[in-house]
Amino acid sequence: MKRMAEVGLMSSDPAEAKALELFDPYQLRAEGLDAALPLPRFGRALFHLNQRRGFRSNCKADRGDNESGKIKDATKRLDEEMAIKNARTYGEFLHMRRAKAPNLKEVPTVRTRLSVARRDHAEKEEAGCDFYPDRRHLSEEFDRLWA
Repeated sequence: MKRMAEVGLMSSDPAEAKALELFDPYQLRAEGLDAALPLPRFGRALFHLNQRRGFRSNCKADRGDNESGKIKDATKRLDEEMAIKNARTYGEFLHMRRAKAPNLKEVPTVRTRLSVARRDHAEKEEAGCDFYPDRRHLSEEFDRLWA
């Protein structure tokens, strides 16, 4: 945060920094695709993107389980759903979901951790994710916001 304040992406004044928290970061991430955001709002969007960037392993070894297949399936579902919704980035996709909800208590949740779930109205429950953004989604979003 200190480094971001030094370059103008966050306010060094605690009251101003706190006021930035009132801006919906998903909305900022969507708006930043079409227009340049003021630096503090851009900083808020980048900070939010960074907080949700996920883990990136440098391990190349195969783990011997099918978790990676389920993650790939969930990533593919995300790509398909983003294409259907014409969402250019993961942040815009999430913003669209939030904007269509009648109220914030009814925003559809997105599980991005493996958990037990029913898929396609099947009788059997299995571990999986609804959608899974991989680093590619977030890297592409960063590039589009930065451009």
